[in-house]
Amino acid sequence: MELLRRAINREPRKILYEKFIASVIYHDLFNYPMTSEELIKWIAGRKIINLRTNSTNVIFNNGLYFLQGRDENVLRRRLNENSSGKKFLLARKSALILGLIPAVRMVAVTGSLSMNNARTESDIDLMIITRKGTLWTTRLIAYFILLLAKIKVRKAKKKSDEKDRLCLNIWMDESNLKLSEPSRNIYTAHELAQTRPIISKDFMYEKLISANRWITDYWPNAVKISHQPSAISHQKKFILSYIPQVIESFARILQIWYMRKKITREIITPTRAFFHPFDWGELILNKLKTTS
Repeated sequence: MELLRRAINREPRKILYEKFIASVIYHDLFNYPMTSEELIKWIAGRKIINLRTNSTNVIFNNGLYFLQGRDENVLRRRLNENSSGKKFLLARKSALILGLIPAVRMVAVTGSLSMNNARTESDIDLMIITRKGTLWTTRLIAYFILLLAKIKVRKAKKKSDEKDRLCLNIWMDESNLKLSEPSRNIYTAHELAQTRPIISKDFMYEKLISANRWITDYWPNAVKISHQPSAISHQKKFILSYIPQVIESFARILQIWYMRKKITREIITPTRAFFHPFDWGELILNKLKTTS
């Protein structure tokens, strides 16, 4: 509560109140009640959809803020925090293994696990950033190494009883970190801002956030932008860090051919591979519109 009182003194109360309420409304879509610290971190920015905050009642109980009538989310959050702790151990183990690949520049936890809000049946979502020109070859190597390590990876057609499986659903080449205008919205901004890096070589996480400064239009306190990236350390050049273009092209063609019957709305380019068969962003935006 003290943190909120300090924040209130920095901005007109009505505007600040609306920003806080908008944040509670957004996070309620994910059944996520918030602490005072989280409410300040995730205060809504100027591009947040104009939500109907005047008629919204927020309750404070057990150290958490949530919408009236959503008391069950307090217990749900505690349960999800417990399951998230177990999943994060597997995520860390997997990231450290993937980090052994020289061409891997960053491995980060995304999705509900990055917010400590993963259900027991949830996947373990990871984002991988690779060295320039090596994405598809690195992806092949990564799956092979995980197979050798006997770490379960989610298949395209997920079975209902599968849990604690890795979902390597975001692949990015370090030369193409900036999301284009059509992809920028309240949902993608939050997903990027909540990313939790486990492996980050040569300040790759800072570069990712710096390349996507637009995040602060939606969530101004959620990330710290490095205006002048820190000096990059000069590492030894491993042969796997620089994949010949012909091998990279072959690896991409081979994987696209393998996935040809499973591809729906995925984004697949030489420098991007986003595997999201369901558009959660569109669903969230539509839900927010009903509250505006």
